[in-house]
Amino acid sequence: MIKSILIVLVALVTFSCTSHPVSPVLQSEYPAMSTKSYNRLIKTHTLEDKKYQFLDNNYIVSSTLLNSEVKKAMLQRKSHALQTPLEKVRKMDKEVLEELSTKSEIFLSFYAPIEEHTRLNTSELWQFYLETGGKRYEGTVKKVTGPFAVVNSLYYHHNRFSKPYIIEFRVPMSEVEKSDSRLIITGTLGSSSLDFKALN
Repeated sequence: MIKSILIVLVALVTFSCTSHPVSPVLQSEYPAMSTKSYNRLIKTHTLEDKKYQFLDNNYIVSSTLLNSEVKKAMLQRKSHALQTPLEKVRKMDKEVLEELSTKSEIFLSFYAPIEEHTRLNTSELWQFYLETGGKRYEGTVKKVTGPFAVVNSLYYHHNRFSKPYIIEFRVPMSEVEKSDSRLIITGTLGSSSLDFKALN
């Protein structure tokens, strides 16, 4: 009896971790991705770095390049979860393409043991640069708001101990996708360089 209950519980946990709502109305134009496929895509475009001082963490950062592939997958995932009307999804899709033509964004999940060190929008502590196509662009930091469950569903690597941010750069994503790019995070606590590959 106990063994049977355990099997059922394991199955339920597995199903809840891998399933994701699907809206039949959206399937033809915006087919849903499984959680496994979606997370695999996010992992492909995510890099991590850790900095230590003696045995303690200075900070841990994981960053996801929000290129056209990722943005499209995110739109599909959110739209299916909320069963967004098709016409509205089409409009959102067009807006995403327009944004990609004017700027590039990178998601950061940032942890530091001292709370004030996680305030990435404090310029006295941190600066962000994106090097791509032989040029360097300074980033603008925006804190991600909203429920943890929503952020975590889009970025599986984000956890409750970290703070979520979007770093925006005034360079079209199409330019970033053409060549390898380097995100530079630098400040009082240290410096990290994260190298993203061109989107082939």
